[in-house]
Amino acid sequence: MPDPDRTQPSMHLSSGGSSALRDALRVFPRSALKPRPSLIPLLDRYRNRRSDAFETDGEPIELQILTRIGFSGRALALSGTIAARRGTSLAEELTRIGALDGETWWQSVADHLGLDYLSHLRLPALPPEVPLPDPRTFSRIRQVWIGEAPRRTLVVAPRGAEIDAVAAAIATDPTLAARLIISSPEAIRRAFRQQHELPLSREACDGLQLGQPAMSAADGATLAHRAVILAAVMALALWFLPRSTLYVFDLAFLTVGLIRLIAAMAPSAPDPPLRLDASDLPSYAVLVPLYHEAEIVDDLIRALGRLDYPLDRRRILMIVEADDLDTRVAAERAAGALRAEVIAVPPSRPRTKPKALAYALNLVETDLVVIYDAEDRPEPEQLRKAAAAFACGPGDLVCVQAALDIDHAAPSENWLARQFALEYRVLFRAVLPWLARNGLFLPLGGTSNHFRRDRLVAAGGWDPCNVTEDADIAIRLVRAGGRLGTIDSVTTEEAPLKWLAWNRQRIRWMKGWLGTWIVHMRQPARLMRDVGPVGFALIQLLLLGQIVSALMFPFGLGLLAYDTAVAVAGGLELTPGVGLPLGLQLVPFGIGFGGAAVAAVVTGRRYGYCVRVSDLVSLPAYWVLLCVATISAFGEIMSAPHRWNKTRHGLALRIKTGGGTGAGGTRRRPDGDRRPKP
Repeated sequence: MPDPDRTQPSMHLSSGGSSALRDALRVFPRSALKPRPSLIPLLDRYRNRRSDAFETDGEPIELQILTRIGFSGRALALSGTIAARRGTSLAEELTRIGALDGETWWQSVADHLGLDYLSHLRLPALPPEVPLPDPRTFSRIRQVWIGEAPRRTLVVAPRGAEIDAVAAAIATDPTLAARLIISSPEAIRRAFRQQHELPLSREACDGLQLGQPAMSAADGATLAHRAVILAAVMALALWFLPRSTLYVFDLAFLTVGLIRLIAAMAPSAPDPPLRLDASDLPSYAVLVPLYHEAEIVDDLIRALGRLDYPLDRRRILMIVEADDLDTRVAAERAAGALRAEVIAVPPSRPRTKPKALAYALNLVETDLVVIYDAEDRPEPEQLRKAAAAFACGPGDLVCVQAALDIDHAAPSENWLARQFALEYRVLFRAVLPWLARNGLFLPLGGTSNHFRRDRLVAAGGWDPCNVTEDADIAIRLVRAGGRLGTIDSVTTEEAPLKWLAWNRQRIRWMKGWLGTWIVHMRQPARLMRDVGPVGFALIQLLLLGQIVSALMFPFGLGLLAYDTAVAVAGGLELTPGVGLPLGLQLVPFGIGFGGAAVAAVVTGRRYGYCVRVSDLVSLPAYWVLLCVATISAFGEIMSAPHRWNKTRHGLALRIKTGGGTGAGGTRRRPDGDRRPKP
């Protein structure tokens, strides 16, 4: 027998070959053998045996090998019952629960059949223009031809009764043994995936641009030109019509303040949807893009390990850049604990999170897909809650957003982190749920959004060139006729601690929102038809409105100070020439600032936070920082529209799951979730 770690140096996928071999092994693609022995009646004989020793002559080969490895009759009977219910095999169930090592199993199968065993495969890379197979192929393939015709070799990973089929084929024609090799399904799928790296990369980078060019942000020059025009228009308006321009800004500021106030004062989240039985749960893919995150991979594994979802209905894909060796090694080392898969994305431009997600999307065939970032700590029940929301919600519900929160411990609760937490709390605990309950458009967060995979693919998937892929896909899903919602579940994460890190992240956000607005306003009339007048107005307000508001806030604040000084100098005699301009400034600023402050206090009390008065008073200082980031965003969209400003994680001291206080003195429940007070 060869060395178990032997690697085939030169393998080629080719057509043609021995019809006898193909006919003898045609069972593999169908995963069935007719007539197939019934495992349950066979194993019932051993269910009540007190002795673990029994004869296996004439029994299925899988049973014989497992008995020889040392499994008892009772263990095999129990695994057989589960395997029959799930449509799997004995070995698969024993491997799933960690009782059987996969390498040991496949080596034992090869030994029993008298065949060679390969633990690693390499297949020649296919050119980029080759069409991609169905996504199910990447997760289900268990055989591949290697070598050149007419002497090709079939590498297989037979399961259950298929092992008997291989043995029968070899017994019929012993020469087949020289042209069969046993390997594990993981090795075969990894080799098949690596063989398709270039087609997968092409689809991830160019798929949206080729399929829906009007929806793609790939044309960086167009983004830059239109950003220049927008900046020029605002600058000219501010120069020639300063008061009128700032009054328009005041209107947007007032509207956002009213939305925050109304959303915060509205009733809290509705009753959670019914919990689905395990048999009714859909299949789920958990996509986790990682880049320069080696230091926090272990924390991520612990967080994902707490997710409560059946292993046979859940796939976890840790998506890394192939040349990010530290993260890749850390992910591969830790993946076994979760039975996660590590997907290495070949280096290509643009190097962005949505490019990595688009690459992985073509490898999954599950019903639902969720995105988590490296520092995320999702509530254990989140997948179940999202699945129930889809099952109980309207048919056009295509995505649900979980709340995002900050879980810094006291030493990492500086002013910037507390302001970030206030911002998140109002957005995810008040504004987004209110928009969802009223059937309105809502911008998604960059993580913890759960999608129906088929509707996500139909909308074109993620745009690799958009650095706020969450806002972009939200608009495209709604334009395609979908509805967005929220769920009463929380994912905690980390906020930037230093201004430089916060500024880089906020520049990317502002640049991405500006680019998203430009892309979808290429055809304003079509956008209006797709999303309706209310949706159109919300997109203007939530994308362009917050960009303009951030830019204009210091100027508006300065004008308010000037009008106030004029009124004070005049002895507070509010004549029409003094009182009207002051009123037109005071009312929007009062409602805008008051709405944000009241929303922060109300949501804080509702979810057990203690909001500091100093943080409320200093909100305007935080908004001035937004202006600085937005000005830089205009510059960056002109020079580097697709650059992803990476945020470093693992710097903040965070609350351990199970207790403690969070940003602003929050008390946490044992499961790490924060619930509204009754």
